[in-house]
Amino acid sequence: MTQYAYLWCVARLTAGFTVDRRGVASITAVGKNVQALVAATTAQRWKSLGPDLQTMVESFRVYDKIAV
Repeated sequence: MTQYAYLWCVARLTAGFTVDRRGVASITAVGKNVQALVAATTAQRWKSLGPDLQTMVESFRVYDKIAV
């Protein structure tokens, strides 16, 4: 199996109104394509959902040439 590099990031987002958002993402490239999984929630819910969202993006994997 080929190993691909994954980039994880944490973001603070402002939608231009009163609801702050926080999110995490996992980003990788396979061949000519870029794939990402982004998970976000309101800053108020981050304390309870953040660890689960981070687990989801850390488990994100992309495989090349797999028939569906």
